Amino acid sequence: MQFRDIRKKCGLTTTFVSQKLGVKITTLYKYEQYQVLPSTSILLKMKEIYNCDYLELLEAYKFAKEAYCERKAKKRN
Repeated sequence: MQFRDIRKKCGLTTTFVSQKLGVKITTLYKYEQYQVLPSTSILLKMKEIYNCDYLELLEAYKFAKEAYCERKAKKRN
C-alpha cells in the first residue's frame, strides 16, 4: 500500500492532511509521488492522522524509498 492509498482509504483530502502535517500541499504530493521521503516525525503525524497501524505506514515508506532510490538512479544514468 502507498501513502496515497492510505490517505484515500481514510477518505481524507490532500488539503486536510497537508494542514494537519504542517506542510504545503505540494510537499504532500511529493511524498505521495516518491519525489521526497517524509521524516520520522512526519511519519508519526501520518500515523495519528490516518489512524493506521504503524507497520502499514512503514510498508508504504519502504515502497516509497525503493521508488525514490530507483528514480534517483535513473537520473544519474
